[in-house]
Amino acid sequence: MDFNVAKNALIPVDDDARAKMRELSIGEKVRVRIQRAPTFRDYVHMIFARIGKVRGKSVQNIAGWLAIATGRCDIVPLPGDDSRSFPVPHSTSSMNAVEFEAFWEDAREVILQEILPLLPAADAAAIRDMIEHPRRGSWS
Repeated sequence: MDFNVAKNALIPVDDDARAKMRELSIGEKVRVRIQRAPTFRDYVHMIFARIGKVRGKSVQNIAGWLAIATGRCDIVPLPGDDSRSFPVPHSTSSMNAVEFEAFWEDAREVILQEILPLLPAADAAAIRDMIEHPRRGSWS
């Protein structure tokens, strides 16, 4: 449920919030937990979490997987073995806002073009909807 803040009041902005308000009586005392709307990073990580839920244990670090897929990694030799190297993903938490947005633009394309076609249709549709129709005002 989402509410807009007015001076000394919360105004419901979605159907769930309006329905909840209809259940309340004027003057009734209620307890409210304030949680701010998700940031852009939260929005992106919600999408990653949804992909991770569908993929199960086959990929535990979706952000790292996509960092490698988008070239945001270092190729590092195995210690003591110059013949084998492995990609080590860059950390999304160390990216500044501009770097993270650029990462998302690239990761978004990988998700839409390469990952969604491999997922069950209903899950792919839900993730595509999250990507293509983010809730307005969900991040700053």
